[in-house]
Order: sequence, then structure tokens, then C-alpha cells
Amino acid sequence: MENRRERPNDRTETQPQPRSRANQPPTEPTINCCAEFTGSIRGNDDKLIAITNGVVLVQSGSRTTYDNAYRSANNPPASGNHANDDGDDGDDDDDGDDGDNDDTGIEYAYLYELSQDTHLCDALNGQVHRGKVLQRQRGDIYWRLTSEECAIKVMPWATIIRREGSIENPKTEITTMHHMRAYYDSTLQNANNDDDGGNASMPTAREVMRETNIIMPLDILYDDINLYSIMPLCDGGELFHAVNDFTEEACLTRIMPQILNGLEWLQRARICHRDISLENFMLDGEGDQMKVIIIDFGMALQIPYANDGTTRNLIAAQPRCGKLPYMCPEIYRSVPFDGHAADLWPTAISMFMLILKFHPWDQASPSILNPLYQDMTGGNLVAVCRNDFRLDQSDISDTSLHLLERMLQSNLTDRLISLEEIRALLDP
Repeated sequence: MENRRERPNDRTETQPQPRSRANQPPTEPTINCCAEFTGSIRGNDDKLIAITNGVVLVQSGSRTTYDNAYRSANNPPASGNHANDDGDDGDDDDDGDDGDNDDTGIEYAYLYELSQDTHLCDALNGQVHRGKVLQRQRGDIYWRLTSEECAIKVMPWATIIRREGSIENPKTEITTMHHMRAYYDSTLQNANNDDDGGNASMPTAREVMRETNIIMPLDILYDDINLYSIMPLCDGGELFHAVNDFTEEACLTRIMPQILNGLEWLQRARICHRDISLENFMLDGEGDQMKVIIIDFGMALQIPYANDGTTRNLIAAQPRCGKLPYMCPEIYRSVPFDGHAADLWPTAISMFMLILKFHPWDQASPSILNPLYQDMTGGNLVAVCRNDFRLDQSDISDTSLHLLERMLQSNLTDRLISLEEIRALLDP
């Protein structure tokens, strides 16, 4: 089978567009003001290491909301540092702290260098760099290098301000990551209260990330120039770049179950991602320890529920967003949509591309004007693949094709959107 896979990066969200506030994620957490440290640190062998081509980001002790930090960056005072102007009193009991700093007396900082070697990728609002986590006991003079690496998304306030009003924005991403961590912690706390009275220690951001298949925040920092989102490093890169490394069996038994686990956590936390794609799945670890991690929550919305708390309502119509090749029909048509269905459609597209290495309808938009799209999403995906594409069992199994046909129905009432049923069909 010819490999026709190309990066489907045709984003419709390139210019600022109006957006409804009705379904925004919960209130954003506080973020930590930081300062740059350029002295020496101690390595694993306790020897001093001079920082010559990088900086260490260290919490300065004050914190504020994203909105306050944004306003300060957008309206700086005539002179002097303004990063602390809107901060609170630095009360360490604030529940909004995103970092892994805790009551053990251990403090954390983050080292990064601006070089080609540490540059991981460009982001919509900045760049992502490979960094290293430092720690010290409160009161110590020197920061010490740890073995943990991190990803540091560096977002200049000037870029964020210039893109004000865009559908994808850092505030949404930060808020959603914090919400997912808070939801996990509350779930774990409830379980611990039942088991041992709530005395169990809380897992690290990396441990939570690997359990939930959702990226988690290590820390959110800011200064006069930049906003910094610190996350655990996923060392395997994008799933998109590793598509050729996985067989259909690996897709069904290793990749898809982990993606569905991540989606289940999102659904339980009432979050719709809206930009699920192979590019937004990262790989962490190797072999049997490999995990698939969902990233990039800049377009996420909260899923509305009725007053009974169990009836899921449609999300109000929104401007198109995400990548056209993965976009579900409802988002493409800018009509009200189901938050679960909106994320499962691109999951099915990703599964198709993982197995067959090409897009089902040549990356074209999900439009009824596209005959191939209309045919494949009208209940004829199996027939098109077997008869028109001439795919046999060695290319893709009946199990996968029949599941994809049910997940890629343009009519929502005919579409399979139950995680339980999808899991059952993955392992018949």
C-alpha cells in the first residue's frame, strides 16, 4: 500500500475570531512570578556548574491570576519591573499553586538554554524547549541538578497580546491543565479517604500524566517578558512522526486503549479538547513502558450539563477551529455539537491514519460537496476501502474497518460515541 501520509496541518484558526464564553473551562489558577538566576548550580556529583548559556527560572514568591499578569504586560508602568504589581501577598496556602513545590521544604526551579539542541518545536504563541528540573531544600544556597527533564513552553507576552481574541490561547490551556490536575487530585483524595483516611502522598505531575494519558503542569511562571508553561518532557516526540513504527495490532492493543483512557478522563472532567490529532499525541517512554499523552489544550471547552448533573447538553455553536482533516462535521458547519462526539471523530481519523498511513478522504474538509467524504461517512466506509481502495485483510482487518465505519458517520444519531462500546469492539 502506497504511503500517502502527509502532515494535515491545515488549521482554520489563524486569525482572531469571536468566541462564546458560555463554555469556557473553569476559572484559571494563580500563576507564579519568577526571576532569572544565572549563577552556579551543583551537579549530581556535587560539583559546581557555571551557567554560561542559559537561565534558571526561579519562583520569586508572589503570584497572581493570568488576567492580572496579562493586563500588566499589556499596560506596563512607565519604569521599573511590573511583574509583581498585581500579585497577591504570596500566601503559600493558596490552592492555585501549579508547581510541585510542597510542604516538604523542597523548592523547584527550571534550567533551559536557547539553542538548537534544546529547541523541541515552535508553538502558536512561542517555542518549546527542553529543560532540566532543579531542586533545593528551603534555605539552601545552591540549586541542585536532578535527573528529571521538562518541556518549557516560552510564550512572549508581546505575541500573546498581538493574538488577543484568538480561539487558541494560553489562558485556556493553562486553565484546562490545572483543572485536569485538580480533578485528578480530588478523585484520588476521595479514594484515599475511603481507603486510609486520606493520608496517602500525592503523585508527581509525571506520574499523573502517565496514569491519565493527559499532559499535566509542573509549574506556570511569568515575568515581564514571557509566560512559561513547565510540563513533564515526553521524550518520544509526536505520534504523527512515529506512525510508521506501529502495526495495526499495536494500534488496537497499545495506542487506542491509551487514547481512550485519556478521553475518558477528559469526559469525566467535562472537558472537550476540540483539537485531537496525531500531532497532539506525544509519546513518553519506550517499549512496554511507552505512554501516549494528549497535549495542547488551547481550544478546550467545558461541556455543559443539565441541572440534574447527568444529562449532557450540546455545546453552543462555535467558529471553526482545529485542523480541517480531523474536524468533525458539526464543528466544520459551526452548529451546536456534542463534546464527546467532537473528540471521538478525530480519534477515529487518527486510528485510520495509524493503520493505513493515509487520510480517508485525502485530507479534504468534511463537506457534503466532497463525494468521497459523503460516501465514506454515509455508512459505506467498509465498501469504499475494500472495493475502491482495494484494501485487503493484510492492510486492515474487518474489525478495524467496521469500528471506523461506525465512528465516522456524518449523521450524529448514527455515530458510535460510547467509549464502552468502542473498547468492546477494539477487543472482540
